[in-house]
Amino acid sequence: TVDAYLVEGRGLPIDKLKGLYSQEYFKDYDSQVGSITLRFPIKDEDGNHGWWQRILDEQGVLPKTTYQKGWKSQGHSWLTPNTNYIESKEIWITEGIFDSIALWLSEITSFSCLSAGYYPSIFLNHIKQKCAEHNPPLPLPKLVWAFDNDKAGHDGIFKNIERAIADGFECEAALPPSSGRKTDWNDLYKQDRLKFTDLETYKYYGALLIAEKPVDKAILIYKRHGTKTFPFDFHNEVYWFKLDNDKYDKYMEGIDFEDDNEDWLEEEKEKALADRRDKALHAATNVTRIMKCKPTALYYQYSDETDEAWYY
Repeated sequence: TVDAYLVEGRGLPIDKLKGLYSQEYFKDYDSQVGSITLRFPIKDEDGNHGWWQRILDEQGVLPKTTYQKGWKSQGHSWLTPNTNYIESKEIWITEGIFDSIALWLSEITSFSCLSAGYYPSIFLNHIKQKCAEHNPPLPLPKLVWAFDNDKAGHDGIFKNIERAIADGFECEAALPPSSGRKTDWNDLYKQDRLKFTDLETYKYYGALLIAEKPVDKAILIYKRHGTKTFPFDFHNEVYWFKLDNDKYDKYMEGIDFEDDNEDWLEEEKEKALADRRDKALHAATNVTRIMKCKPTALYYQYSDETDEAWYY
């Protein structure tokens, strides 16, 4: 039953998952209703193993998921097998186990912290310790917080990034696309949308979420689309971005790295030019708040006769 659920419901290849899960049974003795469960053991802490399970309840009366009774899940993580986390440059952290599996199958280093409300302190402390013990010491991997694109996921990303930075980690965020229907990383795996070329797009969505100031968000949008004027929202307010071309050109005037720095490597020149462009962009950016609210269009109406349009 659980094999069928993984294949048909989750679109996952069970030949690669054998040994990671088991089929169990759950019964609620108050309602006398029981169901088969899909159980994953959680072994991130020596001597303190537990498990998480998805209840495959067709009647819709049982809880969706449960943990091992008496075992505290907060702070724990579900880890993918045969993964060298310590020497990884980047680790994606998801809410759910299925999402972490989807990323792992797409060759993205990942683990699940089990809930958007949990900070995976046990495993992150283990990573810090092992990196420090290595000879020579290894740099800490960058953490990419890849939670669901909803309020709980957003809140969890903000809270966990703040704590992880305090713990010494460099952090980014990644979000699945936001559309009418909620999409998670498992959904994207089934749609073959977890290629490396897709990941930058999801990091872009995450960067928009965690931008610290309106101007930071505006510049991210400009760099991606190149539009010189546009409206955008920030913390439920609406702003207008405009790039002053004259200011930008003036800031970039007189740059000639060839004459001044003959000994520079090509990479150094490119980096210096990129830094200069960033400074020019910040200098030439005008961001103005135009609304202290974030309106949502309910519908759109267009008249062929008068070539007019209305938004409601």
